[in-house]
Amino acid sequence: GLDLVDNNKYDVVLLDLKMGGVGGDEIMGKIQESNADTRVIFITAFNDAGKTKENLLEEGAYAFVEKPVTSLKALEELINKAAESK
Repeated sequence: GLDLVDNNKYDVVLLDLKMGGVGGDEIMGKIQESNADTRVIFITAFNDAGKTKENLLEEGAYAFVEKPVTSLKALEELINKAAESK
């Protein structure tokens, strides 16, 4: 995934916070370094009373969606809105 982000430009990237090896927050930092216009949306089951969500949004994440995703239509609309905000 990091190779793709390093070598391509994307309007929107969906990330999980907890992944094997590298955390989503670290990947967001790399995305911001290589393409600041890319919007990052986190989709995660991780919940710590909103502290991580608040930090990620302050660090530049576009949105934070908690699992389980109950509406794919709402997620699609969020992705489209993020892409249009570029």
